[in-house]
Amino acid sequence: MEIDRREVKRLEWQSVLAGESRGSHTDLQGFTGYRGNWRASTLDGLFQLRTFEAVRVMRCYQFSRRVHRVFWWCGLATALWVPNASAADTLVSAVYAEPTTRYAHAVLGDDIEWGSLLITVRACASCDDTREVVIRLPVSRVFEDLAPRVVTVDADGTRAAMVVESDSRLGARLALYTADGLLAATPYIGTSHRWLAPIGAADLDGDGAVEFAYIDRPHLAKTLRVWRLVGDTLSEVASDAGYSNHRIGWDYIEGGLRDCGDGVEMIVASGNWRDVVAMRFNGSLVPTVLGSYSAQAMAAALECEK
Repeated sequence: MEIDRREVKRLEWQSVLAGESRGSHTDLQGFTGYRGNWRASTLDGLFQLRTFEAVRVMRCYQFSRRVHRVFWWCGLATALWVPNASAADTLVSAVYAEPTTRYAHAVLGDDIEWGSLLITVRACASCDDTREVVIRLPVSRVFEDLAPRVVTVDADGTRAAMVVESDSRLGARLALYTADGLLAATPYIGTSHRWLAPIGAADLDGDGAVEFAYIDRPHLAKTLRVWRLVGDTLSEVASDAGYSNHRIGWDYIEGGLRDCGDGVEMIVASGNWRDVVAMRFNGSLVPTVLGSYSAQAMAAALECEK
């Protein structure tokens, strides 16, 4: 069945009965008549819907089913645009597409990665019409990630999709994509099956420039790295070993960014997973231990309750 909808809609954390996961998923609250791709986890016989995104004119089929995870991939029924955006285009949203098993790493719990990035752009801030642009990787690379992050990359408000992109020989890198294609990227780690876990993007030191932070090899090197975008180049401005935000097989990344009123902090775990740490960047990295690690403590830290 094909349908035509202009809106792109998202829903997070809605419970769905297990039976519904096997067939149509158009009856979710707020999404009647839509098709979309979503990810779910089992909990007490229910599927907890993590994300749902519907894009106009979709064909859907179930790509893979796991005991704990369900994926749907919906391909556009019409031709996808290739990058050819105007300078005025504003990035509205981004979603991964074209699931693939060509990169056997499974660091996120299964062997499914993504072969392309679907970016939605709007011609101007007040325009209603949007269009989709597809960024398709060569067969030697995949997006080894949970979801693209739409971030502001400069003081002018330019937006980009921040992603984890992995090469079959060189491992992962952090990359920024716009509708025109690759904006900037860090170097690849340098070895196959080596990954990084993003923390976030923000003006970490209050100087007006945006920094990009991640944990380099959170299971091995456990190094927090901070980069700054200058023109079309990402330059590393700080690093410190002894931190993590992911364990092998997790289909989520711990921590992130918070601002409790006195500047942005990065919330991560210590490398041995004993502590929750708030990390500031003021030209160098300054850690503060907030307390013993637990999932609840990490969530509380992000909510400024610690």
